[in-house]
Amino acid sequence: MNEVKKKRRFLAPIFMLSAGAIASITMFFMGYELERMLLILLVFLLLFYVLGAFLSYMIGRFEAQNEAERAAQLAEEGEVIEKDAEDEDADRAEPDAAFMQAAELSDDED
Repeated sequence: MNEVKKKRRFLAPIFMLSAGAIASITMFFMGYELERMLLILLVFLLLFYVLGAFLSYMIGRFEAQNEAERAAQLAEEGEVIEKDAEDEDADRAEPDAAFMQAAELSDDED
């Protein structure tokens, strides 16, 4: 799980650099002036870094929610298993009680 968090750490920079590369290539082929292109590229990089950081944060929250639900589900399954085991013990105890009653009856007959 820790490895996934380490990989998610690079989501925002990769998102930012990919968008910056696409924007700069597009502006280069459209013939933008260098100063204007650099200003627009700076805005793009900042905007997409913020969007990438927000995306990384939201993915982290969803993973935390899923982990909490998974833990609750496992705890619930554990309770069900324990209840089933208790029911089986009770079922096993009933024949023992019947056997004991039968043994008492046979002792009384002797």
